This record gives sequence, C-alpha cells and structure tokens, in this order.
Amino acid sequence: PDRELSCLICGSGDARHLFATMIAAAVVGSRKSQKAFKSIHFTILDLKAPALARTLIIFELLMEYCILKAQDPSENAGNMVLLAISYIYAGQILPPLVYEKLQEVIERMVGHLERDQEAPLFPWLFLEPSSKTQILRHLRHWQQPPTERFSTENVRNAVWRAFRSSRLRRTMMFGEEVSDDITGTARDRELFNEFTFI
Repeated sequence: PDRELSCLICGSGDARHLFATMIAAAVVGSRKSQKAFKSIHFTILDLKAPALARTLIIFELLMEYCILKAQDPSENAGNMVLLAISYIYAGQILPPLVYEKLQEVIERMVGHLERDQEAPLFPWLFLEPSSKTQILRHLRHWQQPPTERFSTENVRNAVWRAFRSSRLRRTMMFGEEVSDDITGTARDRELFNEFTFI
C-alpha cells in the first residue's frame, strides 16, 4: 500500500484522542493481509505543556514495554510498565512503586533533553523547540517531591471528607443505602473505609 495517513489531533492532552486513533489504525492494519497504510503521521497539539509531557512519558513507557516484550515474550514481562502507564494515564494518586518508575522515566527523559536540545527523544518524533523547553520545565518540576499539601494523609482525609459529604447528601435525598453483599458492595465499602482510596 502506498497510502499515507496524516492526523492532526488538537487537545491531545485527553490522550484518548491520540491513543484511541493509534489503536484504531493498528486494528484496521491487523485485519488486512497487508499493511493498511504505508505510514501514519500524527501532529499533536495542546495548549498545556504538562499534557504533552505526560503523553511523552507514556510514549517512553510504551517503548520500554515493547523492548521488554521483545526480549521476553512471556505473559508477565512488562507488567510493571503497564501498571505505571495505567496510573499515569488515569490516576490522581500514584503508589510508591509507580512513583519510583515515573521518576526513573523522567530522569531518563530530562537527561536526554538536557544533553542534546536538538535531538528528539525518539527517532520518529519531532518536538518544536519552544515546546521542548516547556516540557523540560514541567519534567523538572515533577522531579520535585510532593508538597505536604499533597501528602498521602492529607489526600486520604480530603477524599474521606468528600465521600462522607456526598453520602450524607444521598441519604438526605434517597434514604439509607441498602447493602447488597451478593454484589460485594459491603466488602468494597469496608475496604474504602479502611484505606480511603479512589
């Protein structure tokens, strides 16, 4: 095939736009006996540099996952990387293991960008110079430890207060919730009360 696909994705910070398009293109390609496109080119734009920085972190982790799977195709190879991707993509709070992985990736990316401002992080990537400067600034910021305001204890307390307030409003409007042990609701509630996780 000699067709080329070019995509302009605005608001790429909502990674569903970019990654969903990439997955859809891969699915289309896997259904055919030959590649659906000769090449696919993505231009991603976002007004916020942190959104682009997060996308690049996910790219870095995806590349690491591909290398791990190529070296060891067993089922569990790369599980830690997939866990990190899922938390970084969708989580507000990172477990220590994922936070350490994130710091490892950021350190690698910052080192690369600081060593050679002209070279891309990946051979298939072009970063506009002013975007690269902003992304580097945010990566460095993320290397700093979280402030006390965002400590685990403070976040858990805030989540618990919000949950209690929401539950009180629901109770006032609809009455007491009926516990249904068959669905595991009671056990889920016990776990939430004990750990206050999101």
